[in-house]
Amino acid sequence: MNEGGIIGKQNITTATSASGMWSGNEVFLRNTVTGEWPSFNAPDPVSYNVIGGGGGGGGGDYTGGGAAAALVQGSYSPTAGVTYTVTVGAGGNGNTAGATSSFSGTGVSASSAGGGAGSSSGNGPGGDNAAFSGSASSASFAGGGGAGAGGNGVADAASFRGASGGPGATSIHPSGLTLGGGGGGAGYFSPDGRGAGGSGGGGAGGDSSTSGANGAGNTGSGGGGKGGNGASGRVILRYSDSFLAASATTGSPTVTVANGYRYYDFTSSGTIVF
Repeated sequence: MNEGGIIGKQNITTATSASGMWSGNEVFLRNTVTGEWPSFNAPDPVSYNVIGGGGGGGGGDYTGGGAAAALVQGSYSPTAGVTYTVTVGAGGNGNTAGATSSFSGTGVSASSAGGGAGSSSGNGPGGDNAAFSGSASSASFAGGGGAGAGGNGVADAASFRGASGGPGATSIHPSGLTLGGGGGGAGYFSPDGRGAGGSGGGGAGGDSSTSGANGAGNTGSGGGGKGGNGASGRVILRYSDSFLAASATTGSPTVTVANGYRYYDFTSSGTIVF
């Protein structure tokens, strides 16, 4: 006589049914299609670019350009179902530093903010950031260039001509967007005396009759000397598109799938859940 036999109807486990259990198909549908359950397959790794708000240019004549924020880059292995907060810092106005941007909850430091210009009136040096320095200002009637995310402010221009801001740095944005140009210094002459903003959106410096330009929005760039405002920052996240899309976001990031990656581009503060 056989032992261990089944008394009564035998319940056969299949791909679509199992007694007292969720089927594999049902779990998949609820995770990926209906969104009823969170996915437990978080992307690994997630690369991030974080740039804070750029610094404002000096407020007076012949003042230095504001520094761009430093660009912080790295990668992190997130936990599924955890809410990560993304903060996008504002740019600085009137010779002040920009606010910090961050990708919090990662366990790493990922924040940056640009410095303000070095002087509020007359021959001011460009502002500094955490990685680079603004240029000095020894030429007559000319402000120095602010530091960029990719380099120092350009050395002094000739007298009466503001110096250029430092260059920006290439980001992981799908278009290869350059961020963090330093603000140009203010000079006396126009137009050739107007310090050029660094590549990456830095504001051009003012001249005897023109105010400095603002940094380009959401580039973390510096404002031009003579009153230009720094630009707000940005946070860009990227991971392989073999992983599922984030289960939830706030802050309306721009989502792009390209080049084998998923990108989440935050130009305002929000959250993300993987």
